[in-house]
Amino acid sequence: MRTLMILILLTLCGCSHSAKNESKKELRLYLQANPLSLDPRIGGNRQSVPVNRLLFEGLFRMDQDGGYEKALAKSVDISKDGCVYTFTLQPSKWSNGEEVTAYDFEYAWKSILNPDFPTSFAFVFYDIKNAAKAYQRKCALDDVGITPIDSHTLQVTLEYPCPFFFELLTFPLFSPICRSYCQKEGASPEYLSNGPFVLKKHCLNSQIVLERNPLYWRADFPKVDTISFTIVEDSQTAYNMFCKGDLDWFGDPLGVIPLDMLQKIEPKSLYKKEAGLNTWLRCQTKKPFLSSKNIRKAIACAIDRDFICESLLNCHESPAKTIVPKTLSLLSSSPFKNGDVEEARHLFEKGLEELSLTKESFPTLTIEYRCDDQMLKDTAGLIQKQIEHALGIKVVLQESDYNTVISHMFSGEFILSLHDWLSFYQDSRSILSWVKQENLGTGAYNEAFDRADASLKISDRQRYLKEAEEIIMDQLPVIPIVHKTFKYIKSDRLHGEALSPSGQIDFMWSETRE
Repeated sequence: MRTLMILILLTLCGCSHSAKNESKKELRLYLQANPLSLDPRIGGNRQSVPVNRLLFEGLFRMDQDGGYEKALAKSVDISKDGCVYTFTLQPSKWSNGEEVTAYDFEYAWKSILNPDFPTSFAFVFYDIKNAAKAYQRKCALDDVGITPIDSHTLQVTLEYPCPFFFELLTFPLFSPICRSYCQKEGASPEYLSNGPFVLKKHCLNSQIVLERNPLYWRADFPKVDTISFTIVEDSQTAYNMFCKGDLDWFGDPLGVIPLDMLQKIEPKSLYKKEAGLNTWLRCQTKKPFLSSKNIRKAIACAIDRDFICESLLNCHESPAKTIVPKTLSLLSSSPFKNGDVEEARHLFEKGLEELSLTKESFPTLTIEYRCDDQMLKDTAGLIQKQIEHALGIKVVLQESDYNTVISHMFSGEFILSLHDWLSFYQDSRSILSWVKQENLGTGAYNEAFDRADASLKISDRQRYLKEAEEIIMDQLPVIPIVHKTFKYIKSDRLHGEALSPSGQIDFMWSETRE
């Protein structure tokens, strides 16, 4: 009998131990819209990057403190002129067991620079020699400075020295793609990963489930077995899920916390982090009635950013005098008068005279914004009233979903577009290069920008970047509204997320403690 009892106890202990070992650690997150794509070459937007960063890994990735560190780059040699980087790759595998090679990097990066490939983010690669020319069909892709020396060595030649290049390489757009797999007919790159996780499930408008990649080269990471992203467009629903313990995160950068909801959250529970996040009002300058700099300046002066921040937002946002994040801006003063109705009307009259228009014949302005972002919606409403009051013209609002706003922004199908934009890296050039590649700058702007790139001295580079910023803020093809902070709450069980100064997030380092 005694022997039987011992056997039963041992069996029970064994079952308990087995159950404990088999319990999986799961991180429960959400996204407020479907990712644009889980192909890292296409999904470069805010909703796609947090997922793609977990599925794919490039030469560098974000470290636990929000900086950067070597990932698949085991070592790197830089030429004396700072333009040639030779990377030796860390031995690693794709989730199907194939080896990750330098040819996979070449294949992925050059496909982005193929003008026939469906991505909007080729401009991010323009620091690489001949990348812009290749995308503009001015040279062959073989002429681009992306060269595999052998399977384990990748050489990248830049147009000019880039002090931010390593940080740029942490972005998922610079991930490799398995060339041998993707060249098969109908193969989808999202189902073959080399990052810390693999895709287990992807249901449109519902859920994305990631599982730990058993072939990931870092044996000690990740610390959780599963990460699930539930698609929750409604902020109130997401907040209710968080309160019930169904989500471990609520807020930026995965979604937004509406203004009215911020008042309900215990202040000590709310995390506020300055990020390279700005709200812009982009003008379609190809529209004849917005081609005048004076018209655009009139709109900029009509908007009272102090009033927007103090009476509407009141949550640590600050008035923006430039489209560059305030921590990176090189301007000492505002290039336009904020909320000055008299100045706005004076500039508007000058613009009307230039265009041979009258106030009565001036077309209706339409402001497009994201329908799922209450903060943008309320901001658009205030801007509408301020412009109408100051200029005496009609302004209407247009709600669109997130992906439609982005699509219209790149295709030019808008009049005024109110949206948020994150910097890619901690340098003013992150924003200024985007302005150039979108052809928003003048010849003088492009010259100043190009001089900054060609400068070997840091002091000269800063001087020319400042000049470029001054020129673009004088032309105002993009009108700055506010500098934003990230606001979020998280569960007590979540630890170790990495959030960079530019607002990029990585949950690879995260763990859960029950």
